Order: sequence, then structure tokens, then C-alpha cells
Amino acid sequence: MDYEKNPWLSTEANRFLNSYVNQDTKILEFGAGGSTVWFSGRTKHLITIEHDNNWYQKMSPQVDTDIRLLPRPYYGVCDEFKDESFDLILIDGRDRIRCIEKAHSKVKPDGILMLDNSERDIYSAVHEILATWKMKNTIENPLWHTSWWRKPL
Repeated sequence: MDYEKNPWLSTEANRFLNSYVNQDTKILEFGAGGSTVWFSGRTKHLITIEHDNNWYQKMSPQVDTDIRLLPRPYYGVCDEFKDESFDLILIDGRDRIRCIEKAHSKVKPDGILMLDNSERDIYSAVHEILATWKMKNTIENPLWHTSWWRKPL
């Protein structure tokens, strides 16, 4: 698979990321995948958290970045970072609501928190957590949405 072509997100999310991410963009990512390889080719500041050892072994040789294998629940890693440390946080792994609860304070003002598969009912709590943030929802098909929120200034 061509991991470098685009992250495994909606087409509109990929268009947004193409215009948003540059070499200085600070990114925290939960769940390694195509986005990890894509981000690693565009920024010097990427930290990826992965829980699955087999997937970690497959993905880590493809990037020269900080990819960490951590057991679940891995959202506690957020405690390592100061508030407002990241321009972009992508949630595309496990324990997504807890990741959002722990990570949203780590987004810089005017920064982005992105959630893949946001159409799933189990992620509806994110709307309460980020109620004051501006939301953009994109629909690839009825079964696949990618949404992102911009943190208020």
C-alpha cells in the first residue's frame, strides 16, 4: 500500500491537512498508520502512539520519527506534555473518547483536534467535550466520516 500518498482519512480531511501541515507543525497522533508515514514526510515534530505490537513492528521501520509502543490505555501519555503543546492532534486509535478528554488541553489555540470515524455513535461525547470549538465534519461515505475541531483563540 502507498502510505505516503495520503493519510487514511476522508478526501476533504486530506485536502485540509495538505494545506495545514508543514515542517514546523507539532503533531500528536494516536494510532499509527498511513497518516504516520504521510506526516513524517512533512513535519519534524511528530509523536505517534501505538498499542499493537505487530502493527508497531510494521509501521516503525517506515518512519524516522518518535513512534511509541505503549499498552492500553495509552492516553495517559498526555500527562507528559504541557498544555497547548501541539498544533494538531489526530485521534485514530483505541480509547478515542478518553484520548480526546486527556488530549484536548494539549492543542494550541487555533489548533486542530481531528477524529477519524467520527460517525460512530460511541464517539458522540466528543461534541460535549469540544462544545466551544468550531467543528468541521466531512463525509467520505455514510460509514466513514472524519471530523475536526479548531480550538478557540
